[in-house]
Amino acid sequence: VDNPNFFSATFQNISAVATYPVGNISSIGGGSLSNVKFASHAITPILFPFIITYETSLDPTLVVAKDIASKCGFDGSTPQNIVVDYVLTLRIRVLAKISPVFRGSANFPCPLSKEDLVVGGMTI
Repeated sequence: VDNPNFFSATFQNISAVATYPVGNISSIGGGSLSNVKFASHAITPILFPFIITYETSLDPTLVVAKDIASKCGFDGSTPQNIVVDYVLTLRIRVLAKISPVFRGSANFPCPLSKEDLVVGGMTI
């Protein structure tokens, strides 16, 4: 994180919740980090712990699994990046406690092999 400001900033907590843009699953993962300080006039590298999980009980019609299989090209289509939406909440104290919220999307290449998408003994 690049902080070009003359003042440093210390966040009590930075948390993220991820959702998949297809289907109706409220959360597919996230992460949090506490006591993060960004020094003034400095670039501060951070490693944000972020975990994505998938549960068939939350996707009984397998809409998400099938979409991921398609994005990975397992159905013969051209592979595409997988897109995940996120909500990032920052908690900082500046005179009072404030918690700004940012929304965005991240995309990444398919991290799975076709064998990874086996549900109930069936390959999707």
